[in-house]
Amino acid sequence: MTRSRMAAWLVVLAFALAGCTADVKTAAPAGTKITAPAAAKAATPAAAAAGTLLLKDKVKTGQYPESFDTHAEECPKYNCQIYIPEDYAKAKGPWPLVIFLHGSGESGSDIEKVKVNGPPKLIAAGKTYPAIIVSPQHPGGRGGGAPRPAAAPTSTAAASAAPAPGAPAAPSGRGAGAPTGRGGGGWQPKAVGGLVEELQKNYDIDPNRIYLTGLSMGGMGSWALAIDQPARFAAVAPICGRGDATRVVVLKDVPIWVFHGAKDTAVPIKGAQDMVDALKAAGGSPKFTIYPDAGHDSWTATYDDPQFWAWLFQQHR
Repeated sequence: MTRSRMAAWLVVLAFALAGCTADVKTAAPAGTKITAPAAAKAATPAAAAAGTLLLKDKVKTGQYPESFDTHAEECPKYNCQIYIPEDYAKAKGPWPLVIFLHGSGESGSDIEKVKVNGPPKLIAAGKTYPAIIVSPQHPGGRGGGAPRPAAAPTSTAAASAAPAPGAPAAPSGRGAGAPTGRGGGGWQPKAVGGLVEELQKNYDIDPNRIYLTGLSMGGMGSWALAIDQPARFAAVAPICGRGDATRVVVLKDVPIWVFHGAKDTAVPIKGAQDMVDALKAAGGSPKFTIYPDAGHDSWTATYDDPQFWAWLFQQHR
């Protein structure tokens, strides 16, 4: 063997020995339990989402109050009524999620008020649904956050006319007394969107079956949120609400069912009709149900209708 060939073999042998040494150093003795690094154990809720879903049998079922972060400046946290089906832990695969936005009359800090209308009311009466249903409570005030301090009255007359702290706002002509808010009647799209994302971190939710519905102020919020985040929802059902018809084109491919009372004077039907007309002009195919004898309450008949729920749960993104 020549000197050059022997040198080459020595180099190869040296590399082989180095590889063996590295393998010996990183291999664990037989029977050793491999654990995640400490840093991985202390993961944030977002990083630990998959681990949270492994504890489905520990999730409380039924309807009950719960608070969730939204990570939105306008409203950093929502108190909610959340409904988890009884067989949540047993069922295979992810669950549909329904977000219900209430009207202005249920705003405030008393979470029980959220059960006055809509799905939370029906659930409290014994109705069950094949979905997780979350009903956030608008805290009142402007924009969806904590109520702003009232401005100091400029006269005795103004002082006597000022509402007592915590009293509901008087109707202002902006949709049955809904707190002000750009396009959403008080509901802030960024905050509600943040709530949805937080729910997805903590519960086994099907991202292709997230549904949005709401009544009155919540109907306006449904329009505003869907327009702001059109790719998030599999279907939207605004009830006695109105929205921005100049921007609704982004929803032309989203399944939408609109409901309104023909005799509604709090939120006149024209607002809903404008949205439907704009969607159709853009190539959309929204469903529109008009209750000829109904006033503002067009939600009771809607949420009591099994056909509405059947349609909703058939929709996929």
